[in-house]
Amino acid sequence: MAVRTLIGEVAEPGLREFVRGEIAGGCTALSETVSKRIDLTLGRFFLIMPQNFVPSTVEAGGWNWTPRNLNEERANDILVEVIADYLKASGTRFVIQDYMMRRTDPCFTDDPLRMFYNEELYWELHGLGITGEKIKDCCGDASYWPWIGYFCKVREGKDRFISAKDLEDVADNLVGLAAQALHDSYVFWWRTDREQFPGRTDD
Repeated sequence: MAVRTLIGEVAEPGLREFVRGEIAGGCTALSETVSKRIDLTLGRFFLIMPQNFVPSTVEAGGWNWTPRNLNEERANDILVEVIADYLKASGTRFVIQDYMMRRTDPCFTDDPLRMFYNEELYWELHGLGITGEKIKDCCGDASYWPWIGYFCKVREGKDRFISAKDLEDVADNLVGLAAQALHDSYVFWWRTDREQFPGRTDD
């Protein structure tokens, strides 16, 4: 019988340090701002992983490797489902960073969901009109290692060129974030004291 890929809560300190490192090395102005302001001890960690995965067996620095029985396609689908569920609530948005592409690159393609900080590019998803397929496309279009997305609240302005103040608002009102882990999967950090985690977890 196939091993399911699902979301489970993980309390291993090593995972917290892994996420801290991903944010600190995120290579964008937003990740730098978040890294200076976030307190990871205030949130809980939820990992997309095979059902038979044992987090306590992961050695220091081992959260990058792909475990047996991980279904990468299902992991991506779960990520999209969590984002879509979060965006169903009014006043929510999900921001995905892209540290490799620049607005001046010859291969850059504009999109109404893009926002810019200087030459940095971000995807800004909000509202009920975004389909799961569009969420999946935006997630796949962003840069990897690190891949980081931020669950936050909508901003007041609609200007696609954002300021340092906008970055600070994301960091100060962060509900959660998602980061690539287990090489082909994702980990969520979530402030359950602010909002219920939108993913369906298996205890």
